[in-house]
Amino acid sequence: MSKADTQKMLSEAGIDASKVSVLDKGEMVKTEGEFWPNVFGAVIGGGSAAWGYLGSLGNRPMSWGHLGTVTAVGAVRGGLNPIRTGVQAATAFGLGTAGGFATGRW
Repeated sequence: MSKADTQKMLSEAGIDASKVSVLDKGEMVKTEGEFWPNVFGAVIGGGSAAWGYLGSLGNRPMSWGHLGTVTAVGAVRGGLNPIRTGVQAATAFGLGTAGGFATGRW
């Protein structure tokens, strides 16, 4: 894609091309692989949310729809904020485990 094509695309979208920055090669190398914390956050968020949901059910039947929704929301939240997800995952995992044992589900 040429510079002219890029500027045309930005102007068609109503974006001021002078306010757009481009990463140079050094910055590209520096940021390679920076998405892995978000991937791990998504996996941990989804897994701990599912575990927390299953543990909180007690003797009630599980709903696949609710399980999928809880897991998806946990994964999205975990991917967006992996640091905070670690704390939330520990809480959800702990509460799910405690709830599961307290109700005899586990």
